[in-house]
Amino acid sequence: MEIALRLRSAPLRKILREGLARELQQLRKERIPCRLDTDKEGDLLWVKVEARSESERRYVKLRLGRFLEEFFLCHGLTLYFHSLWEGELPNSPVLQQAIREALSSRRKNPSLAPFRSLIAERLSSYLRSSSSSIKLDLEGFLYFRLKELRLPLSRLAYEVVDEALFYQESEELLDFLTSFRQRHGASYHRVHCYRTAAGGVLLCDGKGKELAYLSPSDFPEEEGPEDWILGTLILLGARQIVLHGYFPSSTALPLFTRLFRLKECRGCSLCAVPKLKENRSHQAKEP
Repeated sequence: MEIALRLRSAPLRKILREGLARELQQLRKERIPCRLDTDKEGDLLWVKVEARSESERRYVKLRLGRFLEEFFLCHGLTLYFHSLWEGELPNSPVLQQAIREALSSRRKNPSLAPFRSLIAERLSSYLRSSSSSIKLDLEGFLYFRLKELRLPLSRLAYEVVDEALFYQESEELLDFLTSFRQRHGASYHRVHCYRTAAGGVLLCDGKGKELAYLSPSDFPEEEGPEDWILGTLILLGARQIVLHGYFPSSTALPLFTRLFRLKECRGCSLCAVPKLKENRSHQAKEP
């Protein structure tokens, strides 16, 4: 019995080949002679099994069907994504890395779980169609035999594109901000960031000298002070930030960690300096 599996994507074909090799190794442990071959062009994987009976043949098909079912659930989105967007997205290393990470984070996505039985049924039906030689194009099977998956896969694929493009834009913004800081920022290498008693934000140098201040009443509605803090730190040319009673939100933290070296103070002499206690009502000062 021979089963030829065609897959044009080289990275996915490598994953498929490694998975099949493990499956066939298990079959050989069960004393079922089998091997895995590759054609000259490389996009075909041949599973060759010397089944000694019809029941053994059905067992092998069942095992391979379950393996392919898991493959579609884990890598169906990647397979669909590349066939959908091939050649349409910029060939940027940053974007490609973002796409790989976004696809990886969506493996075995819960939205595909309800289709498990459908995938198993279609694969089982296809593998039963021939007793000796079977050819299965995985991309074609996904597109034409598993049409019900198109809608959830399309939604996930567009999510991946949005996430990757946002990541690329964020990287470009970070590069610009870093360059701007180097060219136009002041020379305050280390800046201390304090959360004052009344909830304001105070930026000081290492000697406790005030560099900038934002009172709670001046915080942008809903957004909080983080945009102001980031912008002011860049203008100050800060490289290292020492945090005193303040810590960036989970949304802003990645940006802070990419632009600055962060250190959280657990209590120091500057925290107790009287002039740092909030007794001001003036507007934020320019650095």
